[in-house]
Amino acid sequence: MSLDSLDIAALGLFAAGVAVLAAALVLLGGFLPLAARTPAQRGPLADALLLLALLAVLLLGLGALRFALDRLALAPAVIAGGLALLAGPLLFQLLPAGLRNGRPGLLLVLLAGGALAAALNQVL
Repeated sequence: MSLDSLDIAALGLFAAGVAVLAAALVLLGGFLPLAARTPAQRGPLADALLLLALLAVLLLGLGALRFALDRLALAPAVIAGGLALLAGPLLFQLLPAGLRNGRPGLLLVLLAGGALAAALNQVL
């Protein structure tokens, strides 16, 4: 594979999806186990946001995998995905504490995950 045939935009979109996926998994891990959640993380709205965010993360993961299999060569996808997977938790650390530990973070995961999943699906 030469650099001429490498689709940098597709590789970047895939890497962004994997990085957001990794950051979202770290964020969602803070809400588990369900019994250990703080009072601010409980309630019907928080439960609904948590379920929707989990769904968005699942769709993002499946969309990124499908996108990589359809559009990218194996070696560049593995390298970009691995680097993005390592960068995801660092991306999570850049978020302010209010986004990392509460409902706004779930909303951010829902919006970012859903938008990237849709973008990965549209490019196909």
